Amino acid sequence: MSLNVHRHTSILHFNEAISKQAAALIRISLVSTGQASVLLSSEPELEGILTLLSASEGIDWSKVTLFCLSDFLGVSRSSRLSMQNDLHRKLLAQNPAISTKALINGESVPSSEVTRLSFLINQQTIDLALLSPGETGALGLLESASSEISTIDGYSLCEPSDSIRKSFVQPNRFKSINEVPQRGITLSTKSILRAKNILCCLEGNKKSALLNLLDDGVITDAPIGALKKHPALHIHLGPSISVNPAAS
Repeated sequence: MSLNVHRHTSILHFNEAISKQAAALIRISLVSTGQASVLLSSEPELEGILTLLSASEGIDWSKVTLFCLSDFLGVSRSSRLSMQNDLHRKLLAQNPAISTKALINGESVPSSEVTRLSFLINQQTIDLALLSPGETGALGLLESASSEISTIDGYSLCEPSDSIRKSFVQPNRFKSINEVPQRGITLSTKSILRAKNILCCLEGNKKSALLNLLDDGVITDAPIGALKKHPALHIHLGPSISVNPAAS
């Protein structure tokens, strides 16, 4: 399969190109169906993209429903520790009319929240999934695409691995892995692949190897590898990504 790979020479171009493509896809959905559903992951490199997307013209945000890929249990979604915090600071702060009914409430009863979220996402078509995989190829809190949790419909409770939990030890989040919650809610790979369009954003020196996992000849258990099955996948590479010519 020939991958739709977009290479960007600067962070500014990276952010602008992705935000413009995302905005265009949202507008198309709004025109054709009168509504749009958007799935977002929460890696730091999406921050600049969300800032630009929030200011895009021609989008009636009151007709847009947001879904989040994952979040931790026991954490308020408006807290700086939440994986959804950037959504609040970027999209929701600028566009309070966006529907938040489908966002994860980490403070709710876990089993009830999983049931609620799964019902919502299975009732709608995700028009756009804007994703940024982790350094191991994880999507949200899901590190293995062959696990039982990856094949269900909707959301599930999960226990993220230590490698995923360590990735959240950041100056503006958790001070040590001991502070990172051991349980969370995450969306299955099966549900992610139902999105009409997927924009996969790669930026950061440690993520260069992830492009190889999207090659047809590479067998991987990392969730990012499952994305190559999607017919409307676009891969955006930031300036720090070293490109392997074989993956072009």
